[in-house]
Amino acid sequence: MKNLKFMISIFVLTFFYMYVANITQIPKDIVLLDKEKLDIKLLPYIEKIETVKTSNENANNKNIELKLFGKVHLKDINVNVLENIEVIPIGKVIGLKLYTNGVLIVGLSEIENSKPYNEEEIKEGDTIIKIDDKYIETIEDLKEAVNNSKGNNLNLTLNRNGSIFTSNIKPVKNKEDEYKLGLWVKDAATGVGTISFYEPNSKSFAALGHGITDNDTDSLIDIESGELVTSKVISIKKGEKGVPRRNKRNYYKSTDNRKCREKY
Repeated sequence: MKNLKFMISIFVLTFFYMYVANITQIPKDIVLLDKEKLDIKLLPYIEKIETVKTSNENANNKNIELKLFGKVHLKDINVNVLENIEVIPIGKVIGLKLYTNGVLIVGLSEIENSKPYNEEEIKEGDTIIKIDDKYIETIEDLKEAVNNSKGNNLNLTLNRNGSIFTSNIKPVKNKEDEYKLGLWVKDAATGVGTISFYEPNSKSFAALGHGITDNDTDSLIDIESGELVTSKVISIKKGEKGVPRRNKRNYYKSTDNRKCREKY
């Protein structure tokens, strides 16, 4: 009798282990190309119930529910069926012009021996989104808003690592009769990359990319928009340990002559 109970226990545990292992190895999200068959190996008594969730011209989104004996819910699988399209391989170097979401503060400095900013509130890496009720997208927007203030207090809306806050600042007039905030700012960045392929019908492309770190603040740049431009490799220099690629305080301009970094 004891041997029988032991054998039944072993059988139940083996049965349970096999079914758990089978369900666990099936991913929750599966991507297929058009006309590609979904091959899921299931143990007996596990049923597939398929429903179409959404559909558009580029993909069909399906949901597959797995049930034991047609009643016990085991798992939901999301299946994206993509249109089988042809692309043109490129593999060439491209130039990038990237525009920040707002104006990025990359440094602080005195204006006429005074500091208009509060160092406890405004720091390197903060992004100016608005001045009073005006959205700031470029350095020119910032310059216009500050000069129009005539030296009156301004209310800045800033973004710091996704947190939105406000700070007041009073511009200072310099020797050139211009109002300044004592901030080094930039509104753009440039770089190079490699474009992998191009799809002519949708005019979309894929390129090898990664987050871009600002060389002044050592933080990721919040990019709002950008564009591709032609570029050419004119030289290659092997990197060396302990030798920086470029000076952290260099002055940069993008290819459309828009200032990327300016004291204001």
